[in-house]
Amino acid sequence: YQAGVFLSGSVNYIFSNWRHAFFVGSLPALLVILLRMTLKESDKWLAHAHGHSSEDEKIPSGEFSKSLMKELFSSKNTKSLLIGGLSFGALLIGYWASLSWIPTWIQSLLTDQSSSIERSIATMVQGFAAIIGCSSAGFLCDWIGRKKTLLLSFLGCFGASCLLFMTNVQFTNLVYWQVALLGYFIGLSQATLYIYLPELFNTKVRASGTGFCLNVGRLVTIISVLFVGTLVALFGGYGKAAFAFSFAYLLGSVLCLFASETKGKILPV
Repeated sequence: YQAGVFLSGSVNYIFSNWRHAFFVGSLPALLVILLRMTLKESDKWLAHAHGHSSEDEKIPSGEFSKSLMKELFSSKNTKSLLIGGLSFGALLIGYWASLSWIPTWIQSLLTDQSSSIERSIATMVQGFAAIIGCSSAGFLCDWIGRKKTLLLSFLGCFGASCLLFMTNVQFTNLVYWQVALLGYFIGLSQATLYIYLPELFNTKVRASGTGFCLNVGRLVTIISVLFVGTLVALFGGYGKAAFAFSFAYLLGSVLCLFASETKGKILPV
């Protein structure tokens, strides 16, 4: 994902015509064909779905779907769904504001309105730093645990947002370094949640539980998009609006205190 952010900045840097950039951006969709041809279902999941590990027998979709939904929203998964959904929602709200608004915010800092190069470089810097953050998540999760890594990443996102949006009144090269710092912690928090969320659910509902947590926050984000103009006017600019949204990271930090630690524990079956 973060490699895609980096590449999107690169494409925008190379192609001045937005139509060409969007065309290049559509090409990775062809990978879906390759993935569909090569990916196979998990043997453990098949065992739950069929009662054995063979892939030959078809799943009675209606019966299995009802059973899956009933188990997913059972009382034993309530805490995991709430904390997981709210945590990733907090990340998405803060991330959306920073990733979507940083290019426009940078343009507002520049007197020269031709700021495509600076915006592209900032996107590349954020994406590259986020790749490093994603790569370090596994090591930190195994070293200090999932909860502490998640807490560190959320607090880092908030601190980096404060530094970026509240200390710059004009564009300098320091902005790139601060964007990189925010990108690192965003990547760290994102990858940590990708590690942590699947560990909260048993095999049968692992994908559904993870998918629910990863997407419930997007509903709030989608609604927020409809009011971008109003929010920017209310807060007095893109920088202040993005900073206001960064308080969502503090919500994620608080949720970490109530989360269950999964480091070293056997996955629920």
